[in-house]
Amino acid sequence: MKSALMGLWIMIPVSIYAADLPTVVIGSEKYDKQMCIERYTQDCLDSVCMTSSDTDCNDKCQSAAEDKCQDEADD
Repeated sequence: MKSALMGLWIMIPVSIYAADLPTVVIGSEKYDKQMCIERYTQDCLDSVCMTSSDTDCNDKCQSAAEDKCQDEADD
């Protein structure tokens, strides 16, 4: 029984990892840019907007992320 549970715990992370693989295969520029925007927006929201009283912080984070990702795409 213990080994069966151990096997189950090993398979769960493997199946989660396998579920992420198709996103790597897609790999289009539009997809990469969208992922970039989402990542930088979330980083900004987590670091800036959590402590800010600015009412349009979310919009500013989105705009800054779009600009940053566009700059990276241009390089």
